[in-house]
Amino acid sequence: MTKYRQVQVSFWQDHFVLDLTPEEKYFYLYLMTNPKANQIGIYELPLKMMELETGYNRETVEKLLTRFEEYGKIQYSNVTKEVILLNWVKHNWNTSIKVITRVSQELEKVKSKDFVNLYIEQAEKVETDKSKLQTLYRIDTVSESGKHSDIPYGYKEKEKEKDKENDKDKDKESVGVVFEKYSEFGFGSLNGYIAEQINQWLEKLPADVVVKALEVATNNNKRTMSYVNGILKNWDNEGLNTVDKVDAELTRRKIQTFKNARSEVDLNTPYEKDLTKKLGF
Repeated sequence: MTKYRQVQVSFWQDHFVLDLTPEEKYFYLYLMTNPKANQIGIYELPLKMMELETGYNRETVEKLLTRFEEYGKIQYSNVTKEVILLNWVKHNWNTSIKVITRVSQELEKVKSKDFVNLYIEQAEKVETDKSKLQTLYRIDTVSESGKHSDIPYGYKEKEKEKDKENDKDKDKESVGVVFEKYSEFGFGSLNGYIAEQINQWLEKLPADVVVKALEVATNNNKRTMSYVNGILKNWDNEGLNTVDKVDAELTRRKIQTFKNARSEVDLNTPYEKDLTKKLGF
């Protein structure tokens, strides 16, 4: 069956769209109308598919994804290869029970639990009749523990809020330090979307670790929040939750790189002897 995706004519007069480059307008329109686009604005779209359908190379596709993430319009999961259009619910919500039932079916197919949670949070903001949303809460993917969890959706979030209140002063200080370093390192303006991402990382990692990621990105001349997110995801997955652990790992990588190159240089020269000494050989 043929699928259609409607785009309101007011799209072209939207203040956000008016400020976009022609390249960005084309890509934004593609994200809303490509063959994978569905009723909930969350769908799997691998980078290779974007390359083939838009005609852009990988570098351009990644650059545009990063831009729209920083604009606060999308989120892209490199793990599940899914994209979520963050304003989709706001502009496309339908109060029909039949449509909401279809939405539930679509959400069941979403691999990213974070995207499912985000969609439900947005639906709660636009739907005044909360009884219509009950079917959304019974989706298996809402909770990390799955359908066997007896904890109501939102309970953990409320508990987290209580914990945050207990450390309110400390949290404010940590957030302030990171925000200050974000500007100091030349990342540009700090909008609400980026601030929210930083706050999310501060719930997982200490402030000095987040600042360290900003420093690493700066040293690599990659001053984007998307790049910082990649660094922090790797550190979090590897259990590098202190600056000491991060520094130790970075040093280990430098030493490994040096070891790999040892066979290609003369270690008897004064320079190489000095370098060997500095690296602990």
